[in-house]
Amino acid sequence: NLEPNAYCFNACIAACEKCGRSREAVELLEQMKADGVPPDVYSYSSAIGALAKSGNVAWSKKLFDEMNARGVVPNMFTYSQLIIGYDKAGRWQEAIEVLGILRSNRMVPNVVAYGAAINACKNGKQWERARELFDDMNTLGVKPNQHVFSTLLRASSELRDSAM
Repeated sequence: NLEPNAYCFNACIAACEKCGRSREAVELLEQMKADGVPPDVYSYSSAIGALAKSGNVAWSKKLFDEMNARGVVPNMFTYSQLIIGYDKAGRWQEAIEVLGILRSNRMVPNVVAYGAAINACKNGKQWERARELFDDMNTLGVKPNQHVFSTLLRASSELRDSAM
C-alpha cells in the first residue's frame, strides 16, 4: 500500500500547471493538506502558476498569502508566476509591487519576472515604466531575452502610434 508523498503530489500539481488544469492543481493541493502531507514551495508555486495562467490572479494571491502564513518561503518561480498572473489580469501596479517584494527580500528578479512586469506595463500603456524596468534589469545584470525585446518594441510602436 503506497502512501502519497510530497514528491508525487508535486509532480501531479506541476503536470496540471503545464496542462492548464488550474482547478485540478488546487484540488490536489487541498488533497495534499487533507492527507497530512505538508505542501512545500514547489506545491504552492505550481498551483499558483496554474491559477495565474488561467487568469485567476486573486486565487493565486490567496495561495501566495497562505504559503507565507504557513512559513513556506516563496522562490523566484513563485514570484514570477504571481507577476505573470498580474500581467494577464491587466494589473501592472501589482506586478511592479511583486518585483519590489522580490528586491526587498534581497532577490534579483529573473528575466521571466521582469518580462512579465514589462509586458504588464506595456499593456497598461505605462511605456515609460516599462523602459525603466528594462533599465533596472540591465543595471542588475539580468540579460533580456527575445520576449523582453519584442515587448519593448511593441511598446515603442504603440507609444509612437499614440503620439500621431
